[in-house]
Amino acid sequence: LPPILFTLIFASPTRAAELTLAQALELGATANVSALVGQESVTQAVEAARQQRSNLLPQISLDLQQERNQEVVVSATGVVQNAPFNRLDTNLVGTLWLLNPTQIATYAAARTGVKVAQLGHQQTLQSVLSAVAQGYFTHLRDLKSMEVIQSNIDQAQVLLTLAQAQLKAGVATQIDVTRAESQLAIAEQSRLQQETVIYQSELQLKQLLGLNPSGPLQLADFAAQG
Repeated sequence: LPPILFTLIFASPTRAAELTLAQALELGATANVSALVGQESVTQAVEAARQQRSNLLPQISLDLQQERNQEVVVSATGVVQNAPFNRLDTNLVGTLWLLNPTQIATYAAARTGVKVAQLGHQQTLQSVLSAVAQGYFTHLRDLKSMEVIQSNIDQAQVLLTLAQAQLKAGVATQIDVTRAESQLAIAEQSRLQQETVIYQSELQLKQLLGLNPSGPLQLADFAAQG
């Protein structure tokens, strides 16, 4: 397993390991399905080129055949057993094409296929890394937005408590309490909607990184440097 994936799997169950942007990019390059498929395409193209190159090398075949005979003569005086006779035949055949345009062109096409596969893999890898970075920042933004929404809920709760106290003291009306309750309900509804947004962005990031959808995921804070 890659070191980053190993850390994520065997992290403490009480606290998820913080995933940095650099770790997410490395994990996307090594565990993303599209990146792995692109790498496999390059490997297959390289093997195909090697097979075509082998056709340009001398073709040599070696045949060995051994024959063992032993003559036994039966006569009135007895049985005479001669020494065994061994025979070994060797046939060595070699073929070398001095010029075969078809095989040369096929090998050149296979080498071009390797370059095409490598370029395709690089393009796929760049797309994967771009998607991982975008997914990382999107999920981090959604988490930060939840912190703002939670602050709004705490503020609305304080304002509601204050309005209820002022109503009991006779310095506020029921309309003020109702307005504070409405603001709290709106903030709580925003929190429910944001939880759905966070869940979706987390699943999308885990899918890009090849992580377990039900596993924990905690992103490290990203500090922009000027």
